[in-house]
Amino acid sequence: AAYFFGKEYFCVPEIVVAPRIDLAGRVVDESGAPVPFAELACEIDRRLRAEIAADLRTSFELWPQTAADADGFFRWPGVPSCTATLVVHAAGHEPFRRLFPTEPGPDMSIVLRSTGQEVVHVFGRIVDESDGPVSGAFVTLGSGESHATSSSPE
Repeated sequence: AAYFFGKEYFCVPEIVVAPRIDLAGRVVDESGAPVPFAELACEIDRRLRAEIAADLRTSFELWPQTAADADGFFRWPGVPSCTATLVVHAAGHEPFRRLFPTEPGPDMSIVLRSTGQEVVHVFGRIVDESDGPVSGAFVTLGSGESHATSSSPE
């Protein structure tokens, strides 16, 4: 068995390693106001799969992800520097896509456009029957376009 990000997988892993860079910055709207809890992902170029000399039919991709804090700031250490797309999503804003940086960026600014829809943030605590915190619980909210997240150990 192999373990990735705390989960057990019954397979022989084929791991692709890329140089790492550190990114940090802030996600804001068009007026410069912070966009809280924006989700950032590194979407690896699918053409990379064609360059790997292995059978990848049963493989899966783990895209590096992080999130901005309540003030729109994010720190993303050790992100792969490869051919990829930076994808940013935040409730009430249009998705943002651009080429992923290949050099460290300590002060990135990502500007999202508003969709004009009202945004509601829901906070809570997922607990088990003995009132202990539950890590990794899958939580969804919404109808039509739903939004999902998973719980942290706190």
